[in-house]
Amino acid sequence: MKKHTRLNQLVAALEKSSPDRLHEALVKDETITLRLTHSDKTDMQRVSKFCRLTLTEYITRLHMFASQRLFLEKTPQKKGR
Repeated sequence: MKKHTRLNQLVAALEKSSPDRLHEALVKDETITLRLTHSDKTDMQRVSKFCRLTLTEYITRLHMFASQRLFLEKTPQKKGR
């Protein structure tokens, strides 16, 4: 799929969202502090860089993946979903 087509699909999907919902989904306004060993941090940075993600994006995406695998796939879905 061409990038232009994907962007048009994204725009169409976002047009239906309220400004408050978009703000909630897009604005990063919370922080967490992680205590890691130097080698853990270095390795996480190496992998995130390989994936062309910031460390924050990498950790967030891993969380979303784990959440989907642990909860969404095991929750019975309603018809039409």
